[in-house]
Amino acid sequence: MSFHFLRPQWLALLLPALGLLWLAYGQQARSGWHRVVAPHLLKELLSSAQRGSRLRAHHLLAGMLLPGIVALAGPTWRIEPSPLAEQRSAQVIVVSLQDSMLGQDIAPSRLQRAVHKIHDLLELRPGSPTALIVYAGSAHRVIPLTSDHQVIVQFADELTPEMMPLPGDEPMQALRLADQLLADSGQTGSILLLTDHLFVEELEPTKAPVAVLTVAARADAGRTLNSGPPVPALDVAEVQRAVDALDAYWVEVSISDEDVRSIAARFDRRLGKAQESLGDRWQDAGYWLLWPMAAFLLLGFRRGWVLQWQT
Repeated sequence: MSFHFLRPQWLALLLPALGLLWLAYGQQARSGWHRVVAPHLLKELLSSAQRGSRLRAHHLLAGMLLPGIVALAGPTWRIEPSPLAEQRSAQVIVVSLQDSMLGQDIAPSRLQRAVHKIHDLLELRPGSPTALIVYAGSAHRVIPLTSDHQVIVQFADELTPEMMPLPGDEPMQALRLADQLLADSGQTGSILLLTDHLFVEELEPTKAPVAVLTVAARADAGRTLNSGPPVPALDVAEVQRAVDALDAYWVEVSISDEDVRSIAARFDRRLGKAQESLGDRWQDAGYWLLWPMAAFLLLGFRRGWVLQWQT
């Protein structure tokens, strides 16, 4: 990597610093003793310690000023790893707990398949801060953002429509809650909505990007229900209008993990864009110059230094 300065404007201080050093040198060369004692006599009158000492006050001043100015300019020659390099973007999982999620056109049921997909997503994105929100007629936060995926798994396995206080369908309320959760955390993140249907009414884009995973069979899929409550098939046209209103990414449930892999890849691309927006981070190496500055500062405490300023 090429050597350069992060704050080169500070190098302008070198000019007044050099002028100050020149004045300090001239002041020592024309000290009070030189004005009252002949030069050939002064040389003999000065102690041998003073004559032998090559370190003068202007040397100390140079050793403090010049490295300090260069340090302020921020010398650098290598890129510093981004703080996000070892992190995953956050994700908020929103799950519908309406009665229709008990339908068994998707085996073993829509809700259980949704929970399985949560497991798959967490395995694909280890360490990613994850929160869990559920909704029916009202939206509720189950787990705040946490990197402990085992907690998410344990609570997701216990989800049932019976735990919801109000019947109904309020996905936008849940999405707003997820959006606010991410905003309060200050983290880059995305929202995954797991539902078996979605209507366009009152839907609008959120600040955080949304991915929708529908866990219901299409009407033309030829699925027959052997048990479980009767549930409507997936209305593809209505869901498409809804995801357009949300400006969301839509994936239909699959037997394999292809659906979850597609969502995880999209979440990770979101993190990549956030990292790119930060630009290259150059490591400021100016702190290394503190060591020579400290060394010169310690020399200022040597015995007899006050006398050196006056001779």
